[in-house]
Amino acid sequence: MNGSFMQRGLPAFADKYTRTKMAMAGGADIVFELPVCFGLSSAEDFAFGSISLLDTLGFVDAVCFGSEAGNIHKLLPFARLFAEEPEAYRETLSALLKKGLGFPAAREQAAKLILKDNLNVLSQPNNLLGIEYLKALINLSSSMKPFTIARIGAGYHDTEDITGQNYPSASGLRSAYTDYPQSVKAGLFSNAIPEASFYYLNEALSNYRPLTADDFSESLYYALRQNTGSLNRFKDVSEDLADRIEKFIPQFQTTSEFARLLHTKQYTKSRIDRCLFQILLGIEKKENTSSIPLRLLGLRKEFSSCLKNRNDIIVKPAKAKEALATDFFASDLYHYMIYKTSGYVIESDYHHSPIIF
Repeated sequence: MNGSFMQRGLPAFADKYTRTKMAMAGGADIVFELPVCFGLSSAEDFAFGSISLLDTLGFVDAVCFGSEAGNIHKLLPFARLFAEEPEAYRETLSALLKKGLGFPAAREQAAKLILKDNLNVLSQPNNLLGIEYLKALINLSSSMKPFTIARIGAGYHDTEDITGQNYPSASGLRSAYTDYPQSVKAGLFSNAIPEASFYYLNEALSNYRPLTADDFSESLYYALRQNTGSLNRFKDVSEDLADRIEKFIPQFQTTSEFARLLHTKQYTKSRIDRCLFQILLGIEKKENTSSIPLRLLGLRKEFSSCLKNRNDIIVKPAKAKEALATDFFASDLYHYMIYKTSGYVIESDYHHSPIIF
């Protein structure tokens, strides 16, 4: 599970400890934290970090994810193509990029031409992430078997009125919390998520309001100014994007407005949001990802035998200061913003033990 910041480039709706309780109340037995250098990154890195972490555990034999396709055989050909990158694919992709297409559009067209597939598999976000999971399994030569289940209900980006929807999107829930008066918010969430999980979310939201990107505007502006001239050293910030960011810094007002200024066909909103928070958190291209820290967030007692005699499982974060340095910083900043906006104190990551059910 992601920690304090999401792959879509936003702060988490609720703190990681609340979300760990929600996951376990909903049936999860063990919860690990995906390091922020993977969690706040492209779909490729997000998927690689996730699969690598599960593969390292040794006792995981299968991986299941949601997708619009709902069929693993519709996704595997794309995963193999992107993992192997045959010469014909590389040449086709290069030609399309030279015509001025952005990378996502060029990759989709190249894949369709090579695979002779007219399905819109690559135009749907959960399919894309699922393909990256499969590609990571291939690249790691993992023995874990992949499964997928069909995403139903609202679409990934759907933020329309969620009332009456059995399966609203996360985007829809975020928007609903902002748009609806306090008196009806609890009812919206109770209808949209499992009752056991809702208990913990409701408890958290009675103590603080969810953070937004704009809560970090002052901190981000300072980080942008401090790193002017070297912004391209951050993980997903290309030289062109770094130049564009510097060009618009004098017009900075809030995080969300600045992201809108930077948005072009070449740079998606999600990528820009991720890049801005990568700059804020200091996540650079050379971030050490040779080994993934196995930070345990939650454990159901009857499954403790899975982790027995494992010295690489982090249960006392204070003893892993170096491995978790970036994650500590991300959580400290998130917790500080919770306190600044709501006056609520969340215990520091440095001292927080795993949640035991």
